[in-house]
Amino acid sequence: MTTYYVGPGGNDGNDGLSWANRFLTLNGAEDEPVASGDTVYVGPGIYRETLTCDVDGASEIAYIADVTGENTDGVGGPVIISGSDGDTTATRAYCISVDTKSYRTFIGFHCVGYNNVGIFFEDCDNIKVKDCSCGPGDGSATIGIYHDGDPDTVEITRCVFIGHNNANGGCIYFYDGSDQSATSTTINDCLFVGAYNGVYCNNISDVVISNSTFLGCYRGIRTNSLAASSSITVQNCMILGYYGIYAGASGEVASSYSQNTSVVDNNWAAGTGDVTVYVMNPELPLLYGTYSGIRYPVPLLGELNPYAYAAHRTGTSETSTDLFGITKPATAAISSWGAIQFQDKLRETTTTRGGSTASIKFETAGEMQIWVPTDGTEITVSVYCYREADYAGTNPRMVIKQPGQADRTTTDAAAASQWNELTDTFTPSSDTDYIVVCLQSLNTDTANAATNDAFFDDLTVS
Repeated sequence: MTTYYVGPGGNDGNDGLSWANRFLTLNGAEDEPVASGDTVYVGPGIYRETLTCDVDGASEIAYIADVTGENTDGVGGPVIISGSDGDTTATRAYCISVDTKSYRTFIGFHCVGYNNVGIFFEDCDNIKVKDCSCGPGDGSATIGIYHDGDPDTVEITRCVFIGHNNANGGCIYFYDGSDQSATSTTINDCLFVGAYNGVYCNNISDVVISNSTFLGCYRGIRTNSLAASSSITVQNCMILGYYGIYAGASGEVASSYSQNTSVVDNNWAAGTGDVTVYVMNPELPLLYGTYSGIRYPVPLLGELNPYAYAAHRTGTSETSTDLFGITKPATAAISSWGAIQFQDKLRETTTTRGGSTASIKFETAGEMQIWVPTDGTEITVSVYCYREADYAGTNPRMVIKQPGQADRTTTDAAAASQWNELTDTFTPSSDTDYIVVCLQSLNTDTANAATNDAFFDDLTVS
């Protein structure tokens, strides 16, 4: 199990075994060759090449975009694979191409500028794609992720897809020439914006799509030619577009606990817990419409409107974090649907500490993240919290996070119905120039809404 490094300023004649001796290109590492169990850290920059995977693993071979810089240049930044040599028109069909190779993992890459497929798999098993994005590419018929063949243990998690206009493909396209049943194949916590098809399963059944959000897609979820009595599963999703669910035949999509507020559907009937009549207001700073009306780029930050009816509803098989890594509530009764966690935090002017004019109020479980710059010297982070009498579960806490470091957690251990200080003094790692202060309510009480709130006030960093 070897660790390799790739980054600007490197040389494919190096051994790649340290950042100082890094490879210049992704294929420089692949051609070493990599082997089962190896990890390749890729430094920030633009890689104008198609990563062609030549090695078939018996265990995971991971390419990790080091966006924090903790393993590479110490600075961090986006890691982009571009299909264009001149950043104007596409030169290459793919950003990543994997043909009959298994146990491949890709984390944190932005794929842009291709004229066919962002990430292409042909008859591949044990595949993971996490924290990646696939833009619309450059062409009239692009696809984000395309898996051709019977998918076995394919995981696509926390990915963003924007503007793919292939009528016979999609942001994610599973296809085979004959009926196939996927095994352990999941799409979790993903965001699909302005595409012709969000997820398209053609001859492929038993794919599970959960906790994902579809905005402005002509067809959010599409199936075609699934074997008799076969289906895909859709759960805890939020869908807003023209066709929400477009099934080739009745029964091809089995859904539950999803909010589908699209204009029309095809061969689909609402399942257990599904909502079809309430307005979804995601309050994201996006300009979105149908697949042909999307405008990009877009800042993917925001939260669900607290007045959205379906923001808090029982779900099924929920994931623990959202697209941004924010912790989801621990109890199904106050769970959230879609890829972006509902954050029930409010500005409170009545329950405050000292001379403060307002506090942060959590009516149910939730999290607020505050990014704080640091210079590697000792600091003290303090905040006061107040929990009401019927607050239940793990007490409110302050969690300090920094890339490459263990989380630092301080939990309120004092009495309820009073302001209690949470404080932590430590020296941040010098590998990155920021920490993230997370204020968390983990309330599990759902019966006493008037007396179970949590509040935070007077955050200081010194």
